[in-house]
Amino acid sequence: MFRIGIFDGSSAEFAHNQAGSEMPYVIGQSLAARDWDAFQPAVPATQPGTPANNAASARTIEFHIDDAIEAAYRLR
Repeated sequence: MFRIGIFDGSSAEFAHNQAGSEMPYVIGQSLAARDWDAFQPAVPATQPGTPANNAASARTIEFHIDDAIEAAYRLR
């Protein structure tokens, strides 16, 4: 199990930068206060995203699974 930040409904522990970075967040290496933006804008399905649109930037979380791969996982 891994966690990015504290599950308390607050974004205080995250970076307050301009969203749009496409760098991956690597569990065990990255720091939430520096590497994960407090706000993650999204593009509505009716609007095509473009690379110039910060909301269309990819968000990647890299982590390792040491045990056997399960059929499904839940992220919250």
